[in-house]
Amino acid sequence: MAQKHSPPTRQEVVATCPGLRSSPTEVREWLEHYLEYRGLNPASSAKFVWRGIELHRAPHANLLDAFKQHCGILYCEAEVLAQDVHNIVEVSVAPNTLFIGHQIGLHRNILSIQ
Repeated sequence: MAQKHSPPTRQEVVATCPGLRSSPTEVREWLEHYLEYRGLNPASSAKFVWRGIELHRAPHANLLDAFKQHCGILYCEAEVLAQDVHNIVEVSVAPNTLFIGHQIGLHRNILSIQ
């Protein structure tokens, strides 16, 4: 008897958020997992063709339109998904942004000493 596949957890979805250099295929695969996590049809991500940089730079309104147009999700659900994905992207970028900012600060200090 086959074991039932369990959907990904929120922690797994956040941890696997595509990076800025992710291809459309990588973003689409992540979106499949995200939709499965939300209890929606993962196959509805098939027409989603954004790259990682587009996902990370998209304002809420663009995410909302993408869920409606590319995934065929109704407005009320797309609104929730857009906000949630926007939050996931922000969380996934925050540590890297802090690290880069820290590195820039270190380089400024080194340059000002010389």
